[in-house]
Amino acid sequence: MKNGYTPKEFAYSVAVEHLFHIFHDRDGWLEDQDITESDRKKVKEQIAKLHKKLAETANLETSDLA
Repeated sequence: MKNGYTPKEFAYSVAVEHLFHIFHDRDGWLEDQDITESDRKKVKEQIAKLHKKLAETANLETSDLA
């Protein structure tokens, strides 16, 4: 691919980037969900774990979500 990624690497990159935006609620998706604040915190913890796992699997350089 012209962007330097393989198709698989690019797919991982897109997924990792999207998780970053959900975690930081840049698109309002998480706020739109009908869940408690406590559950929202737990979901964010799981998003952070998934983000890290996908980034490591694809050898992508990214900062951990906190």
